[in-house]
Amino acid sequence: MAKDISIRLHVSEIVYEVRNKTWLAGRSALNGNNHEHVAHMQASDDEEDENQITRSIINAMSVLKTVVSEYMLPDGQDNGANVLDKFATYDFVLNMPNNYNESLRETLSAAMHQYVVYICVRDWYMLTNKEDAQTYDNMATSQLGIIKEALTKRVRPTYTAP
Repeated sequence: MAKDISIRLHVSEIVYEVRNKTWLAGRSALNGNNHEHVAHMQASDDEEDENQITRSIINAMSVLKTVVSEYMLPDGQDNGANVLDKFATYDFVLNMPNNYNESLRETLSAAMHQYVVYICVRDWYMLTNKEDAQTYDNMATSQLGIIKEALTKRVRPTYTAP
């Protein structure tokens, strides 16, 4: 027997967090190298910046689909896939074993969200701040580990003495 769980990622929340992280990093840059370029993503709604975020989100979502594909239902929708609409959502409907520990749904959702955010920031830093790009790549990779672990956790059966 199995049960379905849904994870919904909101593009608007991802974009907000990416912009906030890059803006804060740019503002706190002490060496003055390229803080304006680092901070620019948050402050700008330029089409070029939007296109960069769009590509990063789409690519990160593709990786997430691969990671959870073993559990993903074929009718799962990615409302807005391959198109950046600030109000788009990506819905992952996962068919989990009946003994899946549902208390990890929040962990799974948060790790998936953070993975996409870290990939977007990494991609932006590859253009503006290569030194920090590796840090965000490492953080994204750690989120993949959390996702895989959260997918495989099961509730242990309890046995009562006869």
